[in-house]
Amino acid sequence: MSSVGIIVALKIGYLLLAWGLLGIIYWLAPRAEAERSLEKRFRALMLFRTVNILSIIGYVFFEVRWPLWLWLTQTQPLLTAFFWGDLVNFSLLIGYLTGMLFLTYWHDRKTKGIVSGFGSYLMQYGYFWVFVINILVVLRLDYYYLPLMPPSLAAGYRWALEVGAVGLLIGLQLIAHLLRGLKMVPADPEVERLVREVAAQFNVRVSRVKIWRLEKVINAFATGIFFKKIYLTEAMVNSLTPDDLKMIVGHECAHFKRKHLEWRAVCIAGLVILGSFLAETRPDLPLLFLILYLALALIVYKMVARFQEYEADRVAALKLGGGRKMAAALARLSVPVKFGKIFKWLVGHPDIDTRIKRLILADQG
Repeated sequence: MSSVGIIVALKIGYLLLAWGLLGIIYWLAPRAEAERSLEKRFRALMLFRTVNILSIIGYVFFEVRWPLWLWLTQTQPLLTAFFWGDLVNFSLLIGYLTGMLFLTYWHDRKTKGIVSGFGSYLMQYGYFWVFVINILVVLRLDYYYLPLMPPSLAAGYRWALEVGAVGLLIGLQLIAHLLRGLKMVPADPEVERLVREVAAQFNVRVSRVKIWRLEKVINAFATGIFFKKIYLTEAMVNSLTPDDLKMIVGHECAHFKRKHLEWRAVCIAGLVILGSFLAETRPDLPLLFLILYLALALIVYKMVARFQEYEADRVAALKLGGGRKMAAALARLSVPVKFGKIFKWLVGHPDIDTRIKRLILADQG
């Protein structure tokens, strides 16, 4: 098969896999069935989620390194060909991520947040890949579009393209942030007071407390390195007691206290830089090696994320009344699901049952 045929096959294969995964996820999504069947479906769902991550990483890798239209034209590539090729590819990827986020929300509504953080994690995961798409637009401009511009073109036009690309990058991020906040409303005074009282016990300054108006989704998440924010779903605020809510908020504040977000950013940056260094300095490395590196990097990141979840539970329990109290709040937060010995390495949030056992053992010790 020619180089063109290989690249086209890879592109088509990715798109079929991506959209096929959406159908599989929809089919596997838990429904109102027995708990055992629910757990099996959830494990399968998370497994395909992991395959999905690797698939998107592979797609981005091929998109940057071997642009489809560069191979198809076989001659001096045309600016319009690049433009329409990118437009089609990026539109398909954005559509895929939009579908993934919709199914995530649908899944959480059906299961009331079967595992703490699953829905919000996938939401942030999709949001992150929109950011990656934006970066790809800028990379394409620098490496493919600008070299095609005739030398006679005034420098002002080139600067206008660069500024326009940066504006597009920032603008799309603002739009994504706006869409994410459509269901966000300010917290009631009582809820905000509770959150700020808990944050004060951790010496954490929270700039904003918001309620996420999602029906039947019980969840909470903390975000922001410089301006720290805590988001609680409306279903969580309405279904948990104030004591349980304090423990969950304490868990989020512990993430801030231990600087988990900063460490995650360092971990991701380190893995990306190392992978890029290997790909650029050792172009002779087989593709299988890069795939194995991506898989190993994913496992390492998940290990860091799981450690941080355990640590946030422990820190919050020590500060707010003990492990049993935190365990009771977690038990009410979601339906316990156990992970297999191999499967647990692929998730960033440990299963609720393991977290509860660790808290009780720590309390006894």
